[in-house]
Amino acid sequence: AVVSDTPGDLYILKESEDGSAFQLIYPSPGSPSAAVAAEKTVGTALADAEGLPSVKAVWLVWTGVKNEEIESFRKAAAGGAIPVEESRQLKHFLERNRDLRVETAGGETAGQTVLNGAGDRIVHRIDVGVLR
Repeated sequence: AVVSDTPGDLYILKESEDGSAFQLIYPSPGSPSAAVAAEKTVGTALADAEGLPSVKAVWLVWTGVKNEEIESFRKAAAGGAIPVEESRQLKHFLERNRDLRVETAGGETAGQTVLNGAGDRIVHRIDVGVLR
């Protein structure tokens, strides 16, 4: 589950084991918007690897202001799967915008990660090994 203390747009993506494919798992395909309210909990099913043979990482992208670049990837996702050409562009976007200065800390619940970032965008990669 993901929760933010401020409103914004949230995108959660699964990255395939070889890094060549991405699946949008939030917002769900067909959703009109990625907007989430402050303190709203967003649940995800990370172990459901439908559309990807295996998953090695999950990317969280949170923006406090609209970002047309990441929004274009959401719109391109058909059934959640990002097309091949867009996946290459998305990988570049994620790596270019990855916020390596985001502070992470374990929460009170096992497996919980708390991200503290400054600014209008957080792009964070969580290595999950391989989920099949």
